[in-house]
Amino acid sequence: MGNLLDDVLLITNLGETIFRVYWMAGLGMYTSPDAIQLTILTLSLTPIFILRSCRPQLSKFALPYAIILCALQLNEGVSIPGPTINVYNLVLCSLEILCAVVVPKDSIRRRLPSLQLLQVFISVGFWGAMVVVSQLEVNTTFMRLDRNMSLCGLELSCWLEDEERYGSFLREFFGHFIIQMIAYFTIKANDKEYKGETDRVNALRGFLELIVMWTAIVAGSALASGGNIPYFSPSANPHK
Repeated sequence: MGNLLDDVLLITNLGETIFRVYWMAGLGMYTSPDAIQLTILTLSLTPIFILRSCRPQLSKFALPYAIILCALQLNEGVSIPGPTINVYNLVLCSLEILCAVVVPKDSIRRRLPSLQLLQVFISVGFWGAMVVVSQLEVNTTFMRLDRNMSLCGLELSCWLEDEERYGSFLREFFGHFIIQMIAYFTIKANDKEYKGETDRVNALRGFLELIVMWTAIVAGSALASGGNIPYFSPSANPHK
């Protein structure tokens, strides 16, 4: 196996992904449109991509790992036992299985830099959007975090006086920054075939391909579910 840091990052990414999927399944997120968010797709596919393309001696574990993720995603959680299958978790599981056994390794390898780039794009895009929305004068809000950012800004005492406020911040901070950065550095440490400028150009090209593919997945899921893709439904912000 690689050096100690590479191994630690890979083990962290593998373990964190399973724990996160288990936690999110318990919240019922995989039976909703949340299951095909770009964040969830990239974080679920990252360890499978790494096992297949960066660690040849571990590639045989890609399918069992994908099956573990699917088993968790198809279950509503311990409070409601039994599989709950719908178009959203089926799409996610199908992608994981396809990437684990069907998609050629060369294709996986070419898109690894793009997947790495997506981790940064999602982190910067999410937090940038939250800051912009929280500062808008219009009376519009998309999720709990931007409402709290609009109310508290940089005032630490405001965040700490309410458990829901700092809880929402910590969830999104770990979900849209810490976990994304773990995935980013895991790819960076384990991609021993990185080709510098060539891969940077391919990463941008592949990045656009992945965005187009994701858009097609969302559109297809919307049609299959009767148009139900309410990611962040705008609503009135009570703090404005």
